[in-house]
Amino acid sequence: MKVLRIVFCILSCLCVLACVPAGIWLDWTWALVFVLGAVCFAAGMVYFKKKSEPKEKKRDFMDDDNDRPD
Repeated sequence: MKVLRIVFCILSCLCVLACVPAGIWLDWTWALVFVLGAVCFAAGMVYFKKKSEPKEKKRDFMDDDNDRPD
């Protein structure tokens, strides 16, 4: 999963890097396509980061079963 996070991060950075030249030489719609691609790749990176990390169980402060003195 870590490899996918790195790949999505690199692809997102490349899309951001290609945004300005595409907007100058081609058309601003191509720049928008690259921006949307960067957003999609960044979302994939965050998704795989959340998926690979173990979830910690948080204590509920409203639950009185945790701190009940016997």
